[in-house]
Amino acid sequence: MVSSPELGSIQEYATIRRVLDAFRAVDAEMPLNQALVFIEAAERQGTEPHLSTIIKSTGLPKSTVSRYIRALSTRHYRRGADGKHLEGLGLIRLEMVEEDLRYRRIILTARGKTLVKNLLAVLGGRKNVNKVRQRQE
Repeated sequence: MVSSPELGSIQEYATIRRVLDAFRAVDAEMPLNQALVFIEAAERQGTEPHLSTIIKSTGLPKSTVSRYIRALSTRHYRRGADGKHLEGLGLIRLEMVEEDLRYRRIILTARGKTLVKNLLAVLGGRKNVNKVRQRQE
């Protein structure tokens, strides 16, 4: 087993791969930046409804973050080739903020919570505790 201390150990690379595999189990073609938006949303879920916080922390353009948030929700608003709305990943849901109706609060769904648990299990050195079914095409 070869490893380079300055570049990390084989175990650390394996952990990175398992984190990526957890996201691939949800959507085999999920862009890394979308995974980053999910992590940021999960960290702030229920507390900070403002996309500006996620935009600042990720450095991604507003339009990109908005598109990823919609894709992570239950209904993706982009239309497919057949003209029908694409199904979202169902990892989050958006809830109106009563104090300011322009904003939506990000709430993890059961499926999103399962993904977070799997990610934390990977980082803690355990196997995935639950399976998150891949979205149906």
